[in-house]
Amino acid sequence: MSTNGIESLSEEDLYYLEKMLAEKFSQECEYAKNFQTKNSWSSNEKTARTLRLMNAVRSTKNSLKIKRQRW
Repeated sequence: MSTNGIESLSEEDLYYLEKMLAEKFSQECEYAKNFQTKNSWSSNEKTARTLRLMNAVRSTKNSLKIKRQRW
């Protein structure tokens, strides 16, 4: 396995990962909204984690795009 981790993924892989995370984020937001309505409290830990992952994928896509333009 590559030591670069997420940076070793292709642009198509990152697009697919971003799409999956967006769907998961949508589901988690809906669940959190329903949970808060029923229980009068909520924890946004899962949605915050998914949002951080989405931001990491987006920033990786942007940095790869910039690197590609420079070289």
